Amino acid sequence: MIERNGLIMAWYHPGDAPPSFEIPELDDIAGEGFTDFYKSSYVIKTAIQEMGENSVDPAHFRYVHHTDEVAVCEEYTTDGPRSKMLSSQKYVTPQGVVDGRIDSFATGPGFSEVRFEMPGVVKAALLGCATPIDDETVEQRFNFKVEKTGDERMDSVIADAFVAEINKQLTEDIPIWEHKAHLEKPLLIDTDGPFMTYRKWASQFYAEPVGTQVVGPGT
Repeated sequence: MIERNGLIMAWYHPGDAPPSFEIPELDDIAGEGFTDFYKSSYVIKTAIQEMGENSVDPAHFRYVHHTDEVAVCEEYTTDGPRSKMLSSQKYVTPQGVVDGRIDSFATGPGFSEVRFEMPGVVKAALLGCATPIDDETVEQRFNFKVEKTGDERMDSVIADAFVAEINKQLTEDIPIWEHKAHLEKPLLIDTDGPFMTYRKWASQFYAEPVGTQVVGPGT
């Protein structure tokens, strides 16, 4: 185990192999410019990969979470144990529509860093930690930090609203994760996210080889 970014990180391998990658140190959110962590956790009857596939499916935010706009994926790339998804996002605010961002960086299957930016409203970081408990259950921990505005009361109001919205979206995903079937050959259309690129990347973290077959666009 190690302490990294204010969190305790543990490694497990069924064959007792040593860690094959390191969790990055995020120095910018460790300073005085960000709030302390706001934390939440959930136990979900699903597999860790199913939850990860959610992150490369921007269209579902419109139809599952009823967001006003769908994020536009600008880039999805992988490099060894790390993946990166850069997205632009239009936010509807009381001041009108503003251009923002949702950028996600994963290291291994269990750690993700998601950066949210809504100009003039909030800039935040979410460290997501997913831990398989058994063959059918995952514990998902969310650790939020929000950039300080200089007004402690306003920081609390912004953080509470932001954290509540992200937690609400997670609870909307849970029934889908707990009832969906995993298809090795999904029928994809052009507007679907980079599912198969994600699956190919995720396959390296299994102790035994897995397939990543697909039917339709996205191969």
